[in-house]
Amino acid sequence: MGYDPGKFFATLAGLCEAVGGGLLFLGLVTPLAAAIVLGTMINAMHVTWPHGLEGYETALLFAVAAVALGFTGPGRFSVDHGRPWQRHGIVWGVGAVVLGVVAAVITLLVK
Repeated sequence: MGYDPGKFFATLAGLCEAVGGGLLFLGLVTPLAAAIVLGTMINAMHVTWPHGLEGYETALLFAVAAVALGFTGPGRFSVDHGRPWQRHGIVWGVGAVVLGVVAAVITLLVK
């Protein structure tokens, strides 16, 4: 896959998926969680791109869902309910997308 050292990047990806997914599930710091998941899924799409849509469709689905949650904010039953980033979804959503893409590009350049 081209990630060197492989064990480090595999551990990092696993932690990002677990932490980002857990934060999205709880609705806690949703914009940051969306950025974490988006960055990880961009790297996953990069790895599975040669296999076509069947390879990267799941990562694409998770990335789109993370972006959507970054823009819409957490729901009424989330830990983030009533926090500032819930009321300003567009600004925080754009920030989450930019942060996620920048993190993914840096990872792809360093790998």
